This record gives sequence, structure tokens and C-alpha cells, in this order.
Amino acid sequence: MLFRRHIPLSSAQLSRVAAATVGMLLASSIALPKMARWLNQPISLPGRIQFLNRLLDADFLTQEWVYQPLLRAALHGFHNPIWHVLIDRTTLAGYEVELLVVGLAFRGHALPLAWQVIDFGCTSAEEQIALWQRVVALIPRSTAVVAHGDSEFGSVAVMRYLRQQGWHFILGQAANTRYRM
Repeated sequence: MLFRRHIPLSSAQLSRVAAATVGMLLASSIALPKMARWLNQPISLPGRIQFLNRLLDADFLTQEWVYQPLLRAALHGFHNPIWHVLIDRTTLAGYEVELLVVGLAFRGHALPLAWQVIDFGCTSAEEQIALWQRVVALIPRSTAVVAHGDSEFGSVAVMRYLRQQGWHFILGQAANTRYRM
């Protein structure tokens, strides 16, 4: 199984992750009630929803332990000479949760590379650079990178960091931003 090969979790933990993944794929949705209908569990629908909620709150369900090992395996076969990497902020759960996300432009979609739950509102250059630092390890050094973002992500500190990585960038600029290469 793909999960056993790449994800360093116990058999019970892997089974829970696999069940949720199958539910999500079959439901074609991330809505918990829709996913729960597809779970192969001998319990009621509310019990299956509770199973998914508990799984999502589990300490082992992290980007580092579950998502990134699978992502690294998938990216191993991705050989584009130029990666277009996008940074943006998104709101989930009816304005209750905000994420800062860096994704890889792939076939008209953004494949998440890393994300961080943030406070509602604009992010600081330090938060943005911290997220970029997590992404650097996922990208082969020989790959050309173009970073894209709107004006929230066009601070001088961020541009300097991206330049230090040898990356190009297309970032929105506030009228008062001064940066010279």
C-alpha cells in the first residue's frame, strides 16, 4: 500500500487515514457528512462523522507525518524545468479559519505544498518567509522557480528572501514599496 511505504505511522493510524481518504475520494468532497456516507464502518452516520472529526483532531495527522511524505513521492516524478509557485491566504469554515498556503501550479490547479493556520487578517513578512522556508526543501535545487503573489506578499523582506533562493518572483506591489535588485 502506498501509505505504508511513505507514511511513518502505526497500522491503526494508517487504517484511519486510509478510510478517510477513500471516503473523500468516493464522495468527491471534503464535506464530512458526504465523506462519512462512504466510510466502510459498521456505525451510524453521526458516529462516522464523529470518527472523521476525531481523526482530524489527532496529533499524528500533520503535514510533516502524513501529507509531505506523500507529496515528496509525487513530486519525485514531477520534472518540469520551471515551477510556478503561488502564495495566498484563504478562509475556511465560514470565516472561522484562515490559512496561508503555498501551492504548485499544476494543470490549472494549485497543489498545496505547505500551509499554516493564521489569525484573521494580513500576514507579516516573517510568517510568509517561515512558510517559504518549509517549501524550499521540497523543490529540487536545479529547478527554476517563479513565485507569484498579490500585494500582501510583496514586501521587501520577502523579495530579498526569494532572491537569496535564486528564485524569480511576480508579486503585487504597493505604491510605496521600493526595491532594487
